[in-house]
Amino acid sequence: MFWAGRRVSVFDWKDNKTLPQETHSVRVADACLAENGKRLVTLGHDGVLRIKETVSGKLIEEVRLLSDAQLKEDQPWGAHRRGTASVSTSDDADRLLVDCGAGTASIFDFEGIHKGEFQVLRVLHRSEAPIFAQDGRFVFTFDKKSISVIAVGAIGNRQVFACNGPFLGIAIDDERGIIATGHTGGGVACWTLGETGTLKENWWHLPSERT
Repeated sequence: MFWAGRRVSVFDWKDNKTLPQETHSVRVADACLAENGKRLVTLGHDGVLRIKETVSGKLIEEVRLLSDAQLKEDQPWGAHRRGTASVSTSDDADRLLVDCGAGTASIFDFEGIHKGEFQVLRVLHRSEAPIFAQDGRFVFTFDKKSISVIAVGAIGNRQVFACNGPFLGIAIDDERGIIATGHTGGGVACWTLGETGTLKENWWHLPSERT
């Protein structure tokens, strides 16, 4: 799968052919495949989310996630125009996480589309670079000096943990419940994720020599 400008293309390696293209009215911000490649999920920079059958190109659902006010050039949440928007599914493909890059992310019940229902499970405010963990049970969000762990099924359940310096990247091992975070200056921290969403920092490493 690849995209450029307003178009998303999916290449079928088995049959050596390009499947029907998905075209948005504006530039595509992000895209992902779900349900073992059966569904194509795309997000435009205008906040329009589309779900289609990958092979046939049939539209299953279309939702607009940004208001007219949020799309105005003079609004501070115009960050979604700079490529920070993203879409992703949980490992079990039951949930869809959509970040429009406007400081707000939405979690959808992906399974509901088979019943003609596309429900919002939760809206996350003050959320930067959200990412699923533990099969969609938790969502991590980040700011300059902290990590927030949000339990998807518990309204208002948001735990905040301080970290050492601005956050750069993350790697998650769901099987072992281990999270590694990278920070400016070359620092790396290793965390353990508890069953209730608690984070415990196991160690912190800062290189003595920077190259």
